[in-house]
Amino acid sequence: DLQTELDNNIRENGLLKETKSELEHAIAETERPLRINNECIKNREARISIDLVKDEVENSLEREVENIKTYQQRMQKMLAKVNQQIETNHSMQDKLHADLEHKDMALEIDRDCHEMHNDAIDIKHHDGVEEEDVSGSVPQSWAKFSKNNVEESQSGRSGTRQLRYDVNNLINNAASDMSVHWNKTNRAYTDRISETQDAHRNLKSNLILTKNEIAEQ
Repeated sequence: DLQTELDNNIRENGLLKETKSELEHAIAETERPLRINNECIKNREARISIDLVKDEVENSLEREVENIKTYQQRMQKMLAKVNQQIETNHSMQDKLHADLEHKDMALEIDRDCHEMHNDAIDIKHHDGVEEEDVSGSVPQSWAKFSKNNVEESQSGRSGTRQLRYDVNNLINNAASDMSVHWNKTNRAYTDRISETQDAHRNLKSNLILTKNEIAEQ
């Protein structure tokens, strides 16, 4: 039971480490759209005079930056939870491994004692040993100790599975939400470019008319 649980714990912790790598990659990937948004905001500050307007594009860019930073914070907090769970799992593995080693030692001693007989060599007599009680437990507490270790590890594995599920959900939600914001910003840009082009054409047309009138005058 101890060995099976130890193997399961190691396997589950390995999956959590893979999930951690995916989360770290997701956090790193959020830096690219954030840099692009900041660059857009900075470039738009170069607009002159009346064109330096706080329009829907500006609002959308700011919302997108805020959304990215929010998810970065959430993913960093989730990463801290993952690291803590990995440490907890390692600690539990150490407990299980120590319990296994003690069981191995006890088995080896009992097998050696079981195989002893009157003609066995290197048998020593230890005076007064029968009067010493070196027992650290009774069968009930002995069984309960290992049972508790197994149950604690099982609980940790359950928490690990839930944490992996939460991480995957967070990554998927971040990707989906950031994509929605990106599309909204693109639509705002498209609309604003169209408005600016219309205004530009009207100005150009009026300029030609004005020049013609000047020439006629």
